[in-house]
Formats: sequence, C-alpha cells, structure tokens
Amino acid sequence: MVQAKTQKSFWKVYTPRNIWLESVHRLKKLRRVQHEVDNHADRVGAFYDEYHDKFMRVYGDVIQAFRTRDVAHLLDYQIAAMELRPGQRVLDAGCGVAAPAIHFARQAGVQVDGITISQKQYETALTNIRTAGMTEQVRVVRGDYHRMTDYFPAASYDVICFLESFGHSKAKQDLLDVCWTMLKPGGLIYIKDLFLRIPLLAEHKKKLLRKF
Repeated sequence: MVQAKTQKSFWKVYTPRNIWLESVHRLKKLRRVQHEVDNHADRVGAFYDEYHDKFMRVYGDVIQAFRTRDVAHLLDYQIAAMELRPGQRVLDAGCGVAAPAIHFARQAGVQVDGITISQKQYETALTNIRTAGMTEQVRVVRGDYHRMTDYFPAASYDVICFLESFGHSKAKQDLLDVCWTMLKPGGLIYIKDLFLRIPLLAEHKKKLLRKF
C-alpha cells in the first residue's frame, strides 16, 4: 500500500530567514541592474554632449539617418505613420534638440513633451522652441527616459515615439513596460531605429555587420 505524501506547509519549506535572505539578494540584484542602466544613460548623455556641435553640422536639427532629400518629408511621413491628429498628446523619448517635436506640433496640431539625456541638446531645444514660438505646444525636460514617470503624468499620452533613440537603452523590456504606463488606453508606441538584418546566407554576415 502506497502512503500519500504529507504536503509540507509553506513555513516548513521556507523559513522567515530564507525569505529575508532571498528578498535581500533580489533587492541587491535589482539595484545593481538599475545602477548599470543609470550609468549607461549618463554615458549616452556625455557622448551627445561631447559631439553635439558635430551632430549639428552633419545632421542639422533633425538627428536621424536614412533621410529624404527634404527632411520635412521624413517628418511628414512620421506624422502620417503615427496618425497624429489635432489635440493629441505625444511624448518624444530621446527628443534631441526638439526639431521633430516642433514640426509635429506645428503641422499636426498636437501637444508634445520631449525628454533628452543630453544637457547641450536640452539647452538647444529650449532655444529652438522659443525661436519657433512653440512654447505653448512643446515642452522639453532633461532626464533619463527610463524614468519618464518622474517627469510626466501616467496614462496621459496618445503616442510615445522613439526616433532613433530606442537603441540606446540597455533595458529595453523595462523601457517598454514604462511606456505602457504612460499611454492612454489604445495608445501607440512608435519606434524608428537601426536594426541589424539577419543574413539569409552565412557568408553575408560579415558584410551586414560591416555595413551596420
């Protein structure tokens, strides 16, 4: 006759000390991961501060690759792709010097909040917004977009866009989770970035990596 095994209670398996030690371990790990994310964000900001003038000379106010001859056509395409409509609220995560934000606000009649980790981009963005006369429609803060909940109200945005800024994140899933808390029901996350193509043939891999 097989005797039924007695199920041990939770407190027999896990003592208060076990639970406390596991909690401490997980908290330390979480802090370590957050510290790495914060450090990386600071390095990204320092990079854009260091090369700010060169970016302005090469790209102008719209720091995006794969551009049309007239960059306004690219921004108009993005307005159409995001289906922006008057009265909507948009969060530009990694907004650079706010040129796309100004264009979206002026052409689509939306309200745009932007965030950049770069101090120099932030200062230039404020100047651009004032010069364009768009202070009522465009607002920019300096900060880490992983912490956008520290700067902007949750569940307030129709669209969150990353215009070649999403790739800088070292915690992409966490960033997307934060985005969902910032969106209104039915809101949209729009990502335009550089993506490494998967080669169909092994011999193409080197060429793709070199091109990327």
